[in-house]
Amino acid sequence: MLDGHGYVSEATVDNFFIVTDHALMTPPTATNLKGVTRETLLGLAATLGIRVEEKPFTLFDVWTAREAFICGTAAEVVPVLSVDDRVIGAGTVGPVTGRIVAAYDELVRSQGRAILPAPPAREAVAGYRV
Repeated sequence: MLDGHGYVSEATVDNFFIVTDHALMTPPTATNLKGVTRETLLGLAATLGIRVEEKPFTLFDVWTAREAFICGTAAEVVPVLSVDDRVIGAGTVGPVTGRIVAAYDELVRSQGRAILPAPPAREAVAGYRV
């Protein structure tokens, strides 16, 4: 989504990031959702030694980025390989995105309890459970 000035703000309920030659970039929270996952990724990037800039960028910046990804509570971290039928970078998961995905996965899988799937429903046939 673009804000009223033509800058990228966010994807419906997810935050947007691009990787340029200089840094990992995300829009500032003045025009963007200050999401929990976004804040977590900013911290992870710092621990990985990845430079981060919070500043406005345009759709052209997205099209010419080396890499792009979105993040959110439900989505976690999802690489963006194309926008408007334009391939981002090499059209594959880039090295910075890969490091972020791996670090986030390690963090969330190391904390809390696993959510186990519900047991399969059992059928009742003629009053008997099968």
